Amino acid sequence: MTFVPEASDVPDVPTQVSERWDDDGPPTPGWDRPLLVAFLGLVALGLTAILSASAPDAMGSYGTPYGILVRQLVGLGLGLAVSLGILAGSWPRIRRASTGLYVGVLVLMVITASPLGREVNGAQRWLPLGLFNLQVTEIAKPILAMFLGDLLSRNIGRIRQITVPASALFAASPLLLLTVIGAEVQEVTGIPFVGQSDLGAAVVFAALLVSALWVAGLELRILGMLLGVGALLVALAIAAAPYRLDRILSFLGFGDAQGGEWQVLQGFVAMGMGGWTGVGVGRGIAQGDGFLPEAHTDMIAAVIGEEMGVLGWTLLVLLQTLLVARGLHVARRASTLYDAVVATAVSVVLGTQTVINLGVVVGWAPSKGLVLPFISYGASAAVANVVMVAMLLRISTHVDRWEGTDP
Repeated sequence: MTFVPEASDVPDVPTQVSERWDDDGPPTPGWDRPLLVAFLGLVALGLTAILSASAPDAMGSYGTPYGILVRQLVGLGLGLAVSLGILAGSWPRIRRASTGLYVGVLVLMVITASPLGREVNGAQRWLPLGLFNLQVTEIAKPILAMFLGDLLSRNIGRIRQITVPASALFAASPLLLLTVIGAEVQEVTGIPFVGQSDLGAAVVFAALLVSALWVAGLELRILGMLLGVGALLVALAIAAAPYRLDRILSFLGFGDAQGGEWQVLQGFVAMGMGGWTGVGVGRGIAQGDGFLPEAHTDMIAAVIGEEMGVLGWTLLVLLQTLLVARGLHVARRASTLYDAVVATAVSVVLGTQTVINLGVVVGWAPSKGLVLPFISYGASAAVANVVMVAMLLRISTHVDRWEGTDP
């Protein structure tokens, strides 16, 4: 069934159809090659940087400098395994599974917040799975994109009816709440099930939601109001948690250098040593002896700056920009609203994380633990990021197949 309004009945609505894929055959060849090149380049750069940045910690924790790299490879391998199903499976069936997957994510979020979850560095955001810990907020990103794409495309042409954007907000709110609330709520209420105190992930989810509503045709003035409300909620979340407020104050110059901006200061020192060409891969000192905290995760771009210099940083930024730009290009050429929403949402997720992470490293944003896609260590993030690229590649195969045809 399609939801295609007449242009004369509903002005200025998207013209994509929401259902056009009734066959289960394989997609036509034609992956977006620049997107694939950017993906492969980032994976290669990321594995090189992770090995160099994590070797001292891995040696201490696992007795081998390759311990953390192996876990990253496991995440990439799992992501590729899931991607095979996305690239070769039935796209309509994958879409229909989005609601069940989203419900599953919410259940996993509650389990993570329970005593079954694992606390790392003072934050309870992981489920122990043996070889690595699953961070549910990471796998939630592509699933939320699919879920919202399905919800909005089923109501194509009706986005200006308040019930449609309201239903999207209502559906996304449990994930947002479980992500942003945390131990401070438990202290007040005594409720044993709490969220993850992950404001950065909540901001990424909010960006995903806003981009999905925008692609679906929601008016800019309504989006502006939503952004205003979101900014107010972020401010309240910061004020409610002293450690978040300390980070903001430190970023504004009112804090202690030993506080939230210590990483940034040490990152500046590391990058300053790199010059134009860097000191050489594996020869940096930032990751040794605790000089740069979280060198292989939040601050890995500083390690790249030290070991590969300005040239390495330029390559990093170009590859990340190309990845996001090609994702948005795929979204712009999408022939269905579902594809357009999904492609835009995952591109915005990748771009938002890149901007925030690099912004922190260069001192343009307050300290926040968001990974740099394909570069920072994080097995769960590796799975999610590979899956999101696979979704973009799958959508890109359908552009030429349907573009310019009637529904």
